[in-house]
Formats: sequence, structure tokens, C-alpha cells
Amino acid sequence: MSWNGAATSGRDSDDDGDCDSPRRPSTTRARSGVTSPTRVRFLYEDEDAKARVCCNVQRLLDVVQKDPMAMTTNAQVARKVLKYRRVMGRLDDVNVEDPDFDASAFFGIEWCRVGAPSR
Repeated sequence: MSWNGAATSGRDSDDDGDCDSPRRPSTTRARSGVTSPTRVRFLYEDEDAKARVCCNVQRLLDVVQKDPMAMTTNAQVARKVLKYRRVMGRLDDVNVEDPDFDASAFFGIEWCRVGAPSR
């Protein structure tokens, strides 16, 4: 599949995982059953930075799913973000506490490592 979900032929397949290509990046489909129709590729070098982003995304979803009617500032901001990203309607279809749930895929984020691994 290509970055927009259209079928591709042979050499444009997503199996190679190559991030050095100058053409528009192709994406792989997320393992989660509920994924965002919008895909964003984040290039990263530092695993800690990726982990922080994933943790923040997970916390955002947790706040809204645990108490959808909470009036705290955190809950209001979280709901606003989810509405802006157009994922609020899909939130009812998932359990964010499921160990197999991929918050990055839910938001349409694809991670692509560049450079040497951090030590």
C-alpha cells in the first residue's frame, strides 16, 4: 500500500522500511484494528524522545476515556485535542488500557528511525 492507502506495485512496497528515499514516504499499516485515516511519519534518532511522545499520547487518551465528563483543565484540553485530531468518535471503539493497543497508530503516527541508535 502507498501512503494514501492505494495499492502499489513491486518496487514501492512497504516491506523494506527504508527512510532514506527522496520520494514521498510510503507507510505500513498499523497492527491496531482502529487506526487514523491520516498518517504522519515522525523521523527520530532518540528512543527516549519517542517514548516520551508515546507516553504523552497514551496519557491524553487515558484522561478522556476514564472520565469523559471531567471538568478539569487537563480533561478539557485532552477533549479539545481529540476533537481537533478527529479521533473523539473513534475513541468509543477502543480500550486504551488493552496491552495490544497502539496509541501511535490510533493517532496516525508512523515512527521511522534515522541515524545511529542512541546508547
